[in-house]
This record gives sequence, structure tokens and C-alpha cells, in this order.
Amino acid sequence: MKADPEFDCAKVLPAEKLLSIFGGHFGSSFAWMFALALIEGFTDISIHGIHLAQQSEYGSQRDTFHWFVGVAQSKGIKVNIDEDSGVFIANQAYEFKGVYNGKN
Repeated sequence: MKADPEFDCAKVLPAEKLLSIFGGHFGSSFAWMFALALIEGFTDISIHGIHLAQQSEYGSQRDTFHWFVGVAQSKGIKVNIDEDSGVFIANQAYEFKGVYNGKN
């Protein structure tokens, strides 16, 4: 595969390199893009227009996307996700009585 010279910033996805670094955690094109952002050194990643909310169609894709969000956050990378996104269906902390009540 070659980059299309019609587009100045086009490049070939380094799939083999991504697989060697992250293993087989690529259940969607979003996961590939997220992994590329990680190896290119982005420190602030914003997610827009990705929902993956339907379990029957996107369940397995959502799992690998979650994995990459966790990898990014473990490296101190800020991940911003639209409030109306369905990527994280349970987008709140579980409340433990006396420990967390959602207001701390």
C-alpha cells in the first residue's frame, strides 16, 4: 500500500508496528486510529462522533476501544469524549456508601 500523493499528509498506517506494540487489540478502525495517535506522541486526544452504543453491532468494537482509552490514560494522556457519546454507557463512578457519593 502506498500513500496517495494527491494528499500531502497521507501516509500508510504502520499496522505491523502497531501490532508489535499493542498485540491484537484492534476490533475497529477507531482502535487503529487511537493506537496511531499513541505512537505519534499525542498527549491530548479528543473523541467526537463515535458512539458504539449498540451492543449487537458494536459490542466487540467498543471493548477494544475501551482498552486503548485505558492504555492512554495509564500513560497520563488526557482523553476527552463528547458528553453525548455512547462509547462509555456507564459514564459514572459506582457509588460506595461513605466513600463516594458522586459529589466528591
